[in-house]
Amino acid sequence: PDSINLVQFAINSEGSSFNAEHLRSVYPRPFYKEVSKWAKEYNVSEYIMYALIRSESFFRPKVASHAGAMGLAQLMPKTAREIAKSLKIKNYDILDCDDNIHFGTYYLSNMIKRFDGKIMPGMCAYNAGPTAVSRWLKNNTIEKEDIFVEGIPYDETRNYGKKLLSTACMYASLYYNKTSRQVIEEIYRDIGK
Repeated sequence: PDSINLVQFAINSEGSSFNAEHLRSVYPRPFYKEVSKWAKEYNVSEYIMYALIRSESFFRPKVASHAGAMGLAQLMPKTAREIAKSLKIKNYDILDCDDNIHFGTYYLSNMIKRFDGKIMPGMCAYNAGPTAVSRWLKNNTIEKEDIFVEGIPYDETRNYGKKLLSTACMYASLYYNKTSRQVIEEIYRDIGK
């Protein structure tokens, strides 16, 4: 995290010049083996998982939020217990990188499935919970999925959705040879329809 902050500060400094290698320092891919394995297992794009983990924990495995969320993917202990029960896993450690990424990817995948494969509502449910997102979708008078995030009444979740989108675009461009347009079309299925 400190290295990322230092390079990001340098990039943002007036008169600085930077290239893709500098950006890879700001958007690194630690825990690649774990992210790759669980992203493939649960059919979630690696760059979306990297965006989520970077946004949730800034790659600090032992971090805990003021609300009690823990680890890389910032899981609440109760959520981790429910996931372990669903997966029939008796022994796990919420602060273990592999377990945390496994459970976080599983949970995001379930949130996306819960919202008919729509990734942005699934990502927002990861942050605010599925009940809130269901309520927002029900009350949403805007038909276009890509504008959904703008109507979210929680500032934190609205900003979270935007942050994950922009971070996923950076990862997709730097490591997966995808354009921002391709990522946006993946996250917002109805764009351009």
